[in-house]
Amino acid sequence: MKAKAPPLLSLRPAQGEHIEAVNCVTLTPTGKYALSASNDRTVKVWDIDSGLDILTLSGHKKRVTSVIVTPDGSQAISASDDNTLRVWDLTVGIESNVLQEHQDKVQALALTPDGKYFISAARDKYVIIWDLATLKPIRELKGHTDWIMTLAVTPDGSKVISAGRDNVVKVWDIQTGQLLHTFTGHRYWVVSVAVTMDNQHVISASWDKSIKVWSLVTGQEVTHIEAHENYIDALSLSPEGSVLISISWDSTLKVWDWRKGELLGNLMIEQKLNCCVITPDGKRIVLGDNNGLLYFLELMN
Repeated sequence: MKAKAPPLLSLRPAQGEHIEAVNCVTLTPTGKYALSASNDRTVKVWDIDSGLDILTLSGHKKRVTSVIVTPDGSQAISASDDNTLRVWDLTVGIESNVLQEHQDKVQALALTPDGKYFISAARDKYVIIWDLATLKPIRELKGHTDWIMTLAVTPDGSKVISAGRDNVVKVWDIQTGQLLHTFTGHRYWVVSVAVTMDNQHVISASWDKSIKVWSLVTGQEVTHIEAHENYIDALSLSPEGSVLISISWDSTLKVWDWRKGELLGNLMIEQKLNCCVITPDGKRIVLGDNNGLLYFLELMN
């Protein structure tokens, strides 16, 4: 089936930039602001409507790999190759805490929807669950045999999904730390995971160029998509959960009906994109590239 053109309006660059690659983009709960984590050791806050860089958070000693925002929008947490997590007060734009539990470069962060816990993962092969109120680690999850590169939490807040350079996807119970599933089948690093809104499926993307959908109920693979012609770097699900975005080293952004494994749209992008996220209203995609630039891809309803 021939893919339809995605319903795009324009690709608008931000009014500012990092001086090195953007590794992660995330959004405040209202979708008004985007946060970006960069190799230039900073986190920037952007007004999405104007595209302006309104705040720069500095303090990490090495590249910043990931950033998340608390559900009330008052705090951000960033992860870095300097082995630390840093907590930022977004109301005044200052660093409030430095957390140093990991023994190697921290690669990924995730947060439960209720804001009670946040989760970090690193090259030390550990997943750590933290209490957000006390900023204390409450549980360490050990099972990966290589670097962990990505995390996601189920919308009901009960499970965390981790994946990385051992080519597997693991599902953990947040309350008990029990390993519930290990999904095997990817042939190369798993670099991005997402969870569907009904808490029923995990979607994973790998440098083997494929996307897989897994059942959280049965623990089985349910869909395999030969998605791109080069490494896939990131996935993002639409707010209602029906549409999946993937970006790849093959210079494409693809729009998928993940349930059918059907390609809905294919956009060629000149820039090497590293990360993407869809705004809560579903009207924009925020993209970060390898040159330090952010873009806002406007969508039609």
